[in-house]
Amino acid sequence: MLRKCSYGLLGISLFFLGKRFVNGRSVPSQLLKESDLRGQVVLITGASKGGIGYETVKALYCLGATVCVSVRNLERGLEEMDELERECKSMNRNLNLGKIIVMKMELDDLESVREFCHSFLQKFDRLDILINNAGVYSSPSTLSKQNLEIHFAVNHLGHFMLVHFLKSLIQQTSVAHNKECKIISVSSLGHIAVRNKDQLLFTKEKLSTPQSSPMFAYGFSKLCNLLFIKSLARQFENETATSNSLKPVAKIGCYSLHPGTVSTNVFRSVDGLGSLMLQLTKWYFFKSPLAGAQTSIYLALEKMSNLESGGYYYECKQYRGESWIAKEESVQDELWKLSEELCKD
Repeated sequence: MLRKCSYGLLGISLFFLGKRFVNGRSVPSQLLKESDLRGQVVLITGASKGGIGYETVKALYCLGATVCVSVRNLERGLEEMDELERECKSMNRNLNLGKIIVMKMELDDLESVREFCHSFLQKFDRLDILINNAGVYSSPSTLSKQNLEIHFAVNHLGHFMLVHFLKSLIQQTSVAHNKECKIISVSSLGHIAVRNKDQLLFTKEKLSTPQSSPMFAYGFSKLCNLLFIKSLARQFENETATSNSLKPVAKIGCYSLHPGTVSTNVFRSVDGLGSLMLQLTKWYFFKSPLAGAQTSIYLALEKMSNLESGGYYYECKQYRGESWIAKEESVQDELWKLSEELCKD
């Protein structure tokens, strides 16, 4: 009987140790302790409850930041952010809480992104950290308001336009306050779905048709996140290298990350047998949203001297798991040119 109890306790211990392993590394406690974001403005796209954006907002708000959150559904967003504020206030009355501002933006509609940027620039005179967090997985694949494949439109192009309009404000913030500013994009290891250049959907014609494989379309959009961040990092680096030494230079770091396999609502459109399999496995084998947010929080807080601009991160450290295509500068440039053309249409 005693042996059976011992085996039972061992099994339970291994079960929970396994779950702890799945949740992965956390932001170093010392980094959290030393971080003070009071006076800084952070913009995070997508922060619905049960997602990593929600947990990222919570962490940075509790460190004193003014966090602007873009949401699709304004009424629901306001309710969820009110709940988040109450959670933080009940957790610790000694926290230097910041401020949360909720604004509407639909990333599948470029006109909505333009309107959001116009409103943001009227409301804020600085932007210290931009986290492109929002993402969608749609099964079946559909089209955006501009008749573009939905994963590409939401996960990449909407964020591309967002950065286009807000980049100058980020640069001005860095120079005016002599500080580091960051642009962070949540990508995914799923980007390896694109294995060769023949699979790249780099024409408007190819992007105007729903994809037969939503998983491939999702992976392609996540590859675009890496390509975009690497291209953006190169542009800032070139500006620094060619700038007048007497003129202050903006210090801006650009990073992409894989949050891990996280139990969020991003795969809410999956139905049938796929949905059943997800429900059976995701509690144990998927990270919690809080665990999935750790690398986003880490990149927002860590000093640029300890990071590599253009780098890809996972488990709060640099990860060398990018596909070879993500490192190709010619592919990065091709995506940039295509994105600019699509945003002009």
